[in-house]
Amino acid sequence: MLKRIFNPWNLIINNCRIFGRNERKLFQVEIVNNKIEKIRLLRKPLAKKITNNNILDLAGSMLYPGFNDSHTHFMWMGLKLISLNFEGTVSAEDVYSRLKEYIKKVPPGSAIIGEGYDETKWKAEGNILKSELDKISPKNPVVLRRVCGHKGIANTEALKRIPSTWKIVNRDSGELFEDAVLYIRKLFPPTEDELDSGLKEAIKLAKKEGVTSITDVVNKDYFKTYQRYFAKNKNPEIRVSLYFTYENINEVISTGLEAGFGNEYMKVRGIKLFTDGSIGAYTAAINQNFLGKKTNGVLIFQTPKLKELILKADRNNLQLMIHAIGDRAIDQVLSIFKSIDFNRELRHRLEHIELISDRQIIEMKKLDLIASMQPNFVGEWSHPDEMYSQRLPLEYFMRNNNFAKVIKAGLPLALGSDCMPFGPWYGIESAVNHPIIGSEISFRQAVKAYTEGSAFAEHEEKNKGKIKEGYLADLIYKCDS
Repeated sequence: MLKRIFNPWNLIINNCRIFGRNERKLFQVEIVNNKIEKIRLLRKPLAKKITNNNILDLAGSMLYPGFNDSHTHFMWMGLKLISLNFEGTVSAEDVYSRLKEYIKKVPPGSAIIGEGYDETKWKAEGNILKSELDKISPKNPVVLRRVCGHKGIANTEALKRIPSTWKIVNRDSGELFEDAVLYIRKLFPPTEDELDSGLKEAIKLAKKEGVTSITDVVNKDYFKTYQRYFAKNKNPEIRVSLYFTYENINEVISTGLEAGFGNEYMKVRGIKLFTDGSIGAYTAAINQNFLGKKTNGVLIFQTPKLKELILKADRNNLQLMIHAIGDRAIDQVLSIFKSIDFNRELRHRLEHIELISDRQIIEMKKLDLIASMQPNFVGEWSHPDEMYSQRLPLEYFMRNNNFAKVIKAGLPLALGSDCMPFGPWYGIESAVNHPIIGSEISFRQAVKAYTEGSAFAEHEEKNKGKIKEGYLADLIYKCDS
């Protein structure tokens, strides 16, 4: 069981071993005013003092820096936790069953957004059908989003509310792709109470998983929710770095917001861009066709438009996190960065890069870009007979999520979860036990990428990510109960 130490005012931790620091030895860590004041090597174990609440005895347990999830959809995850969740479903019928139960609690006419189905894990073949959604919910708009967020299914009532100008909508099948499903909550927005409740639930899960910092992608409503939370709570339980969706870029620039604005709990960092879709939706942009399909994915932007957005963010001191899964999408991004003079100190990031090539890793290193990757994808989809092997040509399958080559090239690596699922320990185990030989990394490398690496990606490497004097006392340790 993970225990979290977050922002303690004054605390002494006795008899602990420290990750990455002479790990066989015992130490005492003194915390003053929420920061690590002193680390002392112990010649022998200190006697346990049960009566003092300001002393914690770890009895030889390892102390780690708090996990820092470098890529989440934290607010989205919170909303999913309080609404209709399809994680663990095993068939389309299972999805329908959950929807039927949920709809009993919902007023007629109100929208239902369901999240998290993954047909690649179903035991029975089949797809979610618009006709079945119409039977179950003839009056309530229903949109069910795939786990990747890049594909969904809508019923007729929901399709009526989706403007004809929205692209990548198949009104016959009800299928939604990319922006049409990523931004569906613009049409069916959650209430303020739902947003506040969702954030609280997400923080509860972060505490359970040993996460002390996260990076989230926000729209204006999500940003306001974070503002409300930090304004109301004198002792917040999370630190956040926020990136606005690209559709908000002009508003962010017009307000004068720049990377680093905020305080020790909440900072604005920049803008999130998409360049392609996902492997699960067959929309990741690769240079070959997907197995059994006449498509090699989609590029969201024409290169001139993507270049314009990249330059606009860079020129206005906003760090970019750029979603690029397939090698065709990665090439598009790298070609732009090679053609422009950009501010390398901003540490622009490429997100996911699941199918990156050796050449592209070297080019990223030369361009001073950061690799932000999600090892839980390996745990979910990289084993034999799972999604990667079912959908990708062999060449692509064999190079999926190659953390070892990224580290060997000296490319800065930050690890996160993308909330698929949320949980650093699962991600670390997945990176260490990568089924493709030569792609795995050591436990030490994985933990560092989930702590130091993530801190570097958000320009916080001098404040967190290490157990070091002067650093924030955001820490975790394992215990039996």
